[in-house]
Amino acid sequence: MSGFTPRAYESYNRYFGWADVEKGPKGSKIVLGLYPLEEGRINHMEEALGNAPEIEKLDTLMRVVIEKSKALSNVTLEAEEYYDKEDYKDDDFAKGETLHKSLLEAFNEYFSANDEMKVEFLVLKEELFEYEIDKLKKNGLITQYNIQMNMHHAEAILDLLGNLDVSELKSLDVKKYDTQMTKFQTTYDDIEKLAKDTNQIKKEYGDNFYMEYITDYIYESRDFIRETKRLKTRIEKSDFEVSRGSDNGTPKKIHAVYSQMVNMYNRMQ
Repeated sequence: MSGFTPRAYESYNRYFGWADVEKGPKGSKIVLGLYPLEEGRINHMEEALGNAPEIEKLDTLMRVVIEKSKALSNVTLEAEEYYDKEDYKDDDFAKGETLHKSLLEAFNEYFSANDEMKVEFLVLKEELFEYEIDKLKKNGLITQYNIQMNMHHAEAILDLLGNLDVSELKSLDVKKYDTQMTKFQTTYDDIEKLAKDTNQIKKEYGDNFYMEYITDYIYESRDFIRETKRLKTRIEKSDFEVSRGSDNGTPKKIHAVYSQMVNMYNRMQ
């Protein structure tokens, strides 16, 4: 999405942080405006749609997203100019009230269209993953297979954590979290065993492969296990406070460790 969606959320939060969703902007103690959504970001989406292989259902949904993006862009640009020039002081928010309704509608329609497209995208992404992972197994590339599955289970844990803050961990689906932790641990154990089989590693990665790469990946995976367990302990003890200078057992720390796993994975390619 070329950064359009995160920017849309930033604009939404800025505007509705001071303008009441139901009452509108009039009567607010402070007027901050909003972030405009430039069409340059939309152009990237259109280019990507034109360059990608045709996937009928996904492309149809993506065209709707682009249409809603343009509508949202237009109204945010108009609203940003209105508030930047402080025209609301001249008309006592008369145009601001009209813009408020248009903004609310445009934001809601864009987010709805984007969510629908994302669901279809994730379905296709999972199907492609299953196809690729099956090929690895059939070709005897079992180390690569387990590493891919290991990262897949890590991503599933991150999906469960979403954007939760430490104070929001009580809402986590612990049963699903436990299931993914178990799956991650199982593939981790398999990778540890396979890493000791030098012949298998050379078969999959070649004679010039640095064993330190896979050792480093295992090390980061071990960190991931430790941090996910620490988070589980937090939930069990209802410990939702973060000490200064330490973020152990937090979603933030788990995301950071996963980033290191990705770095180590990329070195192996």
